[in-house]
Amino acid sequence: MASSANRELTIPLKKRKAIELASTSTFPDPKPGIDLQEWIGSLVLARYGSGFSVYRPGKILACPSAGSVTVLLDKNPDPITYSNVFDSLDILGNYSPAANLVSQGATVCVKEKTDDNLFVVARVRQVEAGPPLRCLVQSENLPCEVWVNRANIRLMQPPWHDDLLEAGVTQPVRKNQQIVFGRSIS
Repeated sequence: MASSANRELTIPLKKRKAIELASTSTFPDPKPGIDLQEWIGSLVLARYGSGFSVYRPGKILACPSAGSVTVLLDKNPDPITYSNVFDSLDILGNYSPAANLVSQGATVCVKEKTDDNLFVVARVRQVEAGPPLRCLVQSENLPCEVWVNRANIRLMQPPWHDDLLEAGVTQPVRKNQQIVFGRSIS
């Protein structure tokens, strides 16, 4: 005896009833094809404190609503929720970039001190090919220009940067301490 599900498979497609499947997301995705819930558990840098140019490492814990993520920052006991993450640079990917992605004039995040996990926004003044690649950077948060290696550099891009590019979405980028919209820093 065939079950009702098996019997339904024998009915031609155009006569089958549509079966509603439970959605994995409880809120609409504000950007086409990008589900922030897929980024839960990812390591990120999150803007921290009152200064726009200071970031701390953390981990995405949840996506409480469309375009928002909750991050637990290192050395901070309470999670912080960031809204409108598709339209800001509050959340950055916490990984060293490929050497070919770091160029003179680029705006990046660098470790303020090699023994601390506080990152500051800086401009690359000079690139010295390696190995290892090293960059001379300047930041308003650093006392002078300093040389940093690639391991201590992060791009000013959210972890879902490539997904935004594939979706053809214009995203914010940093240019001279202001947010502007576009795909690259000129």
